[in-house]
Amino acid sequence: MVDENKPQNEAPSSELSEGPGAHKEKVEPMTKEENATTSVPEESVERDETEQSATENQDAVNAETENVGSLGPSSSPKKPESPQDEEDADDTNALLGLDDLNLSSVDVYELSNYTFGRKDRESRSFGLRAKSREEEKKHFTERYAELGLRRSVAAVLLVHEHRFAHVLLLQRADGTGDFFLPGGRLRPGESDFEGLTRKLQAKLTPDGTPKAEGLEVGELLSNWYRIECGGRFYPYLPAHVTAPKEELHVYEVPLPESFAFSVPRNMQLVAIPVYDLFNDPDTYGNVIAAVPSLISRIHKNYC
Repeated sequence: MVDENKPQNEAPSSELSEGPGAHKEKVEPMTKEENATTSVPEESVERDETEQSATENQDAVNAETENVGSLGPSSSPKKPESPQDEEDADDTNALLGLDDLNLSSVDVYELSNYTFGRKDRESRSFGLRAKSREEEKKHFTERYAELGLRRSVAAVLLVHEHRFAHVLLLQRADGTGDFFLPGGRLRPGESDFEGLTRKLQAKLTPDGTPKAEGLEVGELLSNWYRIECGGRFYPYLPAHVTAPKEELHVYEVPLPESFAFSVPRNMQLVAIPVYDLFNDPDTYGNVIAAVPSLISRIHKNYC
């Protein structure tokens, strides 16, 4: 039993008892100087163990960092070596995502920059005149038997309201029926550029405007295929189909800062926000419903 009232610095007993009858060996008491030299304070021992443990942990971290560095670049950013290096790093971070992804860029202007009018004549598009899906399918089948593969082009024209993208679509003047991207069927031997320019002039520009002045055909966004006459479009050609009925190429057409649109009197041009189009093929068809995804890769400068 330890006597708690006994002074802590008292020298240990000069005798060690090993039990009754045990031989007693005299032990000379340690001097104060010897005790100070040989005894190690408990706090000092704990501190040494803590420092040793910290050193071992740091060595392990250094070894792991070396191993990671041997396999690839470290995840820690490299510290700029000079103010110029720091400025260059800031410039790189500012452009990250645009240059690295190599996105194309287009200026998109406010809807209020444009005017909308109507021509004196009507469009002769059969899609507008067809009274039913069956009638449209019959017409398509007859034309395919006569001319073979139907080659078509369409344009995506963007405007914005409150810095949110809208797509310009054509529809019947009474607001009924299907929505259309501006474009149409190509003539035999006509290129995409020639045909889309002709269609834009016929459906969007005032009569007498030469070659759809102000509307330039941009980059190709997607290809679509019809495998049945009057059927739906697919963004791929199924493996079992060797002869599609129609091939459609969709192009971006950047708009100028201002423009006076003029459409046939049996049509109207409407601006639909992309959130209405997205994933709604029942209302707009597969092609138009995919436009929000197609233009997501384009960097838009809202002007």
